[in-house]
Amino acid sequence: RGNHISIGEEILVKLFQPRDKQRGVKAVAECQKPWNYFLPILKNHIRQQWSDCFVTKNTYQKAAQILQQSWKTERRDPETLIYLNNALLEATGVDFYTIAVAVPILQDETGKVKNAEMAEEILRGVAQAQTEVNLSLFNEEKSSNLILPGANFLKSKSLNGKGLKVIIANDANLEKQAKKIAKTIVKQSEILGVIGHWTSEMTTATVDIYNRNKLVIVSPGTTTSELTQQPRPFFFRTITNNYVPTGAAVDVLISDRINQKRVAIFYNPASPYSSDYKKRFEEKFLEKVGKKEKVEKEEYIVYSFDISQADFDAKSAIKKIINSGELAIVLIPDGQVTNALVNALEIIKENRGQNWMVGNWSVYSPRTLKIGQSQLLEKLVLTVPWHPLSNPKSYFSQTSEQLWGGSVSSRTALSYDAAQVVIEGIRQKPNRQGIQKTLADEDFRLDEGATGKIEFQPGTGDRKALTIELVKVVPCPTNREYGFTFIPMKFSTPEDAGLNCSISVDF
Repeated sequence: RGNHISIGEEILVKLFQPRDKQRGVKAVAECQKPWNYFLPILKNHIRQQWSDCFVTKNTYQKAAQILQQSWKTERRDPETLIYLNNALLEATGVDFYTIAVAVPILQDETGKVKNAEMAEEILRGVAQAQTEVNLSLFNEEKSSNLILPGANFLKSKSLNGKGLKVIIANDANLEKQAKKIAKTIVKQSEILGVIGHWTSEMTTATVDIYNRNKLVIVSPGTTTSELTQQPRPFFFRTITNNYVPTGAAVDVLISDRINQKRVAIFYNPASPYSSDYKKRFEEKFLEKVGKKEKVEKEEYIVYSFDISQADFDAKSAIKKIINSGELAIVLIPDGQVTNALVNALEIIKENRGQNWMVGNWSVYSPRTLKIGQSQLLEKLVLTVPWHPLSNPKSYFSQTSEQLWGGSVSSRTALSYDAAQVVIEGIRQKPNRQGIQKTLADEDFRLDEGATGKIEFQPGTGDRKALTIELVKVVPCPTNREYGFTFIPMKFSTPEDAGLNCSISVDF
């Protein structure tokens, strides 16, 4: 406890701590005490506790029942579902494999959790993949009082006849904390693979720790091309590198609809992700605009603003842009390592719908929808790696919506895919080096990923092909939380995309 890592003995997503979840976690914690706690086993209460934890497994059965109740009544919470899976594995005494997932649960200066939005999106994907494996062991016939959610619509996916335990680790988007948990994870020999880290900053800080210790890491969110410029045989990613989304961003800017060939870029120069995205964007822009129009870089990349600065002034930046003629705005905040996203949202507000804006994946956030005014959002286009409405009838789009009670984000889809990659590695060769050999094999391929077919570039671990989606924001009054939603640009209206955004009035 207190080391930012948990299999169920501690709530890490502390923004939401319902009573039943607390009770379930407390029960698991009883059995996660250090071994020296149980040494005075002759004492009656210690002997009873030992028996309840490790002989009859009564404590884990109680924890599973309480966590099951929490899932049903309190909220469809991914941390709860992962802890329920883990408690069930312990309660039934089945054999299982263990993997870890590293997520960014953001904290303020005092260490208090302030935002778990990205972490929960990632955990949803991993929790669904874990549940599909464990459903092959637990169903109504085998265990009538302990049933995993989704038994009637999720595919059960056998994993060599064993279960799957998931350890959650919180890197908090802090480099020091990320390195600390990476060093802890690699020492736990039962952990066969890691899903994470999310941001390029945290992955860059930790990738060599995993590589040295021969532990596969599959990142669902790290896009900087810097990571694969030197051999790192234990690193893979289900997201594409920055070459692909920047190409899509340039194409939409110079399309007939937007037709903008001069831009102002907002980015974080200290961020491996943001700075690499800017570099690749400029290369693509030069290739498609600069050479074609025979103009100098300064004529089409008119301004570059550091959006991560604490004293960033969105109002004066927009004033400068407005005074410089027709310019498109390119928003490249980091993955919430700094205040860059907050400042990007201020740019959107201050722009007041005047100039076209193209944003990276980081801007694809409920916080963008919370801006809540059509005029401010109608000229915003975002590049994302997946959207549920592009293939609404796919297995993942349908089952994830059923499991979580609503459509999920690309972060969830890519995390599900990262988990599927690690699971397939375990299925074929269930040890650390065997998993690496499986994933590095030129013939490795997963056909049923949430985001499509998954293959890796030999020698780099880069994803071979991933189609980038362009999305926009549209009003949707039936989205009660925000009143707006994201839809792919190829649809003119929410209704074209299959959404019902009209509120009917009964007289």
